[in-house]
Formats: sequence, structure tokens, C-alpha cells
Amino acid sequence: MTFPGARVMIMIPSEEHYFSRKCGELYQGILEFFFPRLCLSCDEKLLEGEEIFCSRCHNALLPVPLPQCPLCGAPLGNRVIEDDRCPDCPPKQVYFDRARAPLLYNGPIVEAVIALKFRQRIELAEFFARVLLYHVKMEMTREKFDCIVPVPLHYTRFYSRGFNQSEEIGRFLAGWMDMPMWTETLRRARHTKPQTRLAHADRLKNVRDAFQIFDAEPVKERHVLLLDDVFTTGSTLNACARALKEAGARKVTALTLCRAIESP
Repeated sequence: MTFPGARVMIMIPSEEHYFSRKCGELYQGILEFFFPRLCLSCDEKLLEGEEIFCSRCHNALLPVPLPQCPLCGAPLGNRVIEDDRCPDCPPKQVYFDRARAPLLYNGPIVEAVIALKFRQRIELAEFFARVLLYHVKMEMTREKFDCIVPVPLHYTRFYSRGFNQSEEIGRFLAGWMDMPMWTETLRRARHTKPQTRLAHADRLKNVRDAFQIFDAEPVKERHVLLLDDVFTTGSTLNACARALKEAGARKVTALTLCRAIESP
């Protein structure tokens, strides 16, 4: 808006500024010529407007189909719900109030998750957070969250990896949703084996009493958004939710990027 009598200053780029910008564009062009951006899944050269995946691989990302279990979010197909839970829900008592994920852990997204966790592709965290934000805005509009708590890593794994992937995703999500993320509230009290390497029956034992509350005050009477990358059996999320509930959390909703569906 221009007010009457106000002076409008027009900045004319100097020759030095023009030359610097052209050099930057040339440098970027040389980089892309010798080191083209490639699709994370198929290694095809990315076209303008494509990010992380080419259009073909991006279209191969599979959403978790409907209908879903009201508790754990697993696709139901033709299966029947009994006592408000499905066969894919964690065994015995479930401590989270609801679990949801936008994508199936299948196809191109598997490579992306592995790249973030084990190849230090930390820039993928922003892409994952955008997927989660879209899901929250489209599918979880009635939920009012108070804070985000990422599933923690044991300090030995954190220092060997250099970062916690759930925390990196959560930084973007917390900023966009304008809510605090508490990274010191929930801690992993003991080192556990990777859940993917264990049989279904052993996963519950692996994470039993593995999580403790360090500072309960931020989650008391709060609706906590518990964040992780992949829901497999739900044992880890359930153990975290139990600790949060025992610390006084009013409600715990588990949100993961992907949902792994095990073959029967």
C-alpha cells in the first residue's frame, strides 16, 4: 500500500549484483549437469518441479486404505472389529488412544526411510513432515494437540547415528503446527534391539520398561502427539504411550509416516 505523498524508492540492481547472480546460476547449472538430482527410488533424473521422487515413483506411494481400525489405524479389508480393536492392534492393553499413518510401508517410501535413518539424508525429514502435515490437516481436523513428543533413541544409538529421525521430522511439524516439541520428556532408559529384527512375540518383551519419563510437567493433562517414522507392531509406540499416560498425559495420539502390514 502506498500512502499519499510517500516516496517510492526503486532499487536498480548494480552490475556487480547482476554479475553475481548470473555466476550463481551458472554454477548451479554446472552442478546439475555433472551431478544431476536423481530420484531416490529409481535413480532417474529429476525434472523441474520434481522433489525426492520422480513423478512415476511419487505416484507409487500407497496411502493406507480405508476402512481402518478405529484404534490402531490398520487397513481392515473384510476383517471384523471386536471390542473396538482389530487383529493388528498391540496385544493386551493399548495405551495410545489412536494411531494413524498416511502411507503404507511399501514401495519407494521404504528406500526413503532407510536413506534418512542410515544414510544421513536428513533433508528428507522436511519432505516427511510435509506428508504428515497434509495428513493431519485433511484427516485429523477434529483433533486438538497440545505438544509433540518424538519417540526417543537410546543415547548410544543417537551418538552413533548423529540424530534422531523422529525428532528431525518433528522440528518441521512443530514449527508449522505452532506447538512445542518436548525432546527431554520421554527417554529410552535402556538400549534395545531393532524391532525389525525380532519376531512378533519378542518385540513386546524388547521394549518393556524401555521408556521412562524424565520431566512429566510438559505432558500433564495434555493431548500428546507421539511421533515416529514407522508403525510395525505398535509395541514401541504402546510402550511410549504407557509412560506418557502414567506421567499424566490426558490423551496420546500416535502418528507415524508409514504403516507396515505384516503378512499373515
